[in-house]
Amino acid sequence: MKKETKFWLSVGIVLTLSVGSQLLGQDVYDAPEEVDKAISKQEQRDKRADREIIRQELVRNQMIVNQELKRFEERHKKLHKKDKSLSNSRLVISYVLIGAAGYYLGYLASKEDMKKGKKARMIGQKAKDDGKKI
Repeated sequence: MKKETKFWLSVGIVLTLSVGSQLLGQDVYDAPEEVDKAISKQEQRDKRADREIIRQELVRNQMIVNQELKRFEERHKKLHKKDKSLSNSRLVISYVLIGAAGYYLGYLASKEDMKKGKKARMIGQKAKDDGKKI
């Protein structure tokens, strides 16, 4: 064979391989409409599945929040019950202390002031308004 024919033959083979590899590398479908429909159906299924997963997560999160809220309310009620019992006992103690102080100041202290000698002095003298004891 001549050199020219070998050269043209090798150029033809290289061109054929380069064009053929490009054509074989492309994704060409037999019926693009059918494939597009299948792809769109699959995408719709995926979207529905994603929505379902998101809905399930929301329901699960809502259940968790409700449980935490119930626990919080129970603890809150218990604390208020304890506070009421403490406040009631504090009220009773304060009433007893105030009553005892009032009894002492009102009855016993006035008893000492009303002895015979002081009583007679108080009746005989006019009350002074200088803030001193009589």
